[in-house]
Amino acid sequence: MNGLIVSRAGNEKRPYRQRYEVTNILAAGTKVAVEAVFRATFKVDVAGLSKDDEMVAHFAMFFEMRDGRIARHHTYDCFVAW
Repeated sequence: MNGLIVSRAGNEKRPYRQRYEVTNILAAGTKVAVEAVFRATFKVDVAGLSKDDEMVAHFAMFFEMRDGRIARHHTYDCFVAW
């Protein structure tokens, strides 16, 4: 039972609302680049954000495809200061 309580307490720091907004996609041969904005809101204070403040990050994701599957993936992110 204590494990369940600890596990449940850890869930508070997970976003209760989150979404990705894809702003651009570029494909060339087997390579794909995706530009996106991530937004998340938490029920508790997290990483300097107050409860219900929105965390925003800009992402650039690069994929290399092989046989219809992702063979390589690199992501670069930039979190907006809060």
